[in-house]
Amino acid sequence: MKKTLFSAVALVAFSFAGMANEVKQEVKTIEITKPKKIEVVKKKDCFLIVSALMDFIESQIGPMDQDTAISVNDNLMATCEGNN
Repeated sequence: MKKTLFSAVALVAFSFAGMANEVKQEVKTIEITKPKKIEVVKKKDCFLIVSALMDFIESQIGPMDQDTAISVNDNLMATCEGNN
């Protein structure tokens, strides 16, 4: 009877000891992504630039006739917008 009681107590003790060592693992997945590249584009105000250039050109060479002024203005605007 003593052996049976000891065996029962030992069985219960080892069962609790086995449960105490049981480790539950939680798996968490972390997704790491590269940060997106952010481009900062400063757009030129082509109208202001061309106006200033036209004033400068006219101050250097004198007033232009209307057709020449339109042609120069259009070329400067296209160049500015192409480099924007």
